[in-house]
Amino acid sequence: MLTVTVEQQFIVFLYLSTAGVMIGVVFDFVKAWGKIFHFSRKTFFAIDLFICLAATLIVYQVLFLTNWGEVRFYVFLALLLGLILYYVLFSRYLYNFFLKFFKTIKKFILKILKVNKALQDYLNKKRINCMESYKNFKKFLRKEKQHDR
Repeated sequence: MLTVTVEQQFIVFLYLSTAGVMIGVVFDFVKAWGKIFHFSRKTFFAIDLFICLAATLIVYQVLFLTNWGEVRFYVFLALLLGLILYYVLFSRYLYNFFLKFFKTIKKFILKILKVNKALQDYLNKKRINCMESYKNFKKFLRKEKQHDR
């Protein structure tokens, strides 16, 4: 069993607290994304599950690199402290920022779709006019029937 100094434990504590803050940021990001783009409950559940699994793997990797994979009480305490610090200090501001960011993206996407629809309508209208002109031109060029005299 390796002995871990207090300094190393403190560094691991800081890393895992930072990981807790980053996990909180990701959850607020997804929460704002889901609120603006109106995901179904099943989709939101799948995204949430994926993020939880990814966060677990990232925390495991950080723990493995900094603490040789040893799980101790202060590991859970550091993650919890990081999440609490994030939600108390930063969550309100970042969540509002994410909401504004996604609203801007949604407006931009809706404008692009509106321009695309207008362009499609314009082209369809021109195509119909071209078809009518083509039919009239075809009538003009057709052979006349010969009348018997």
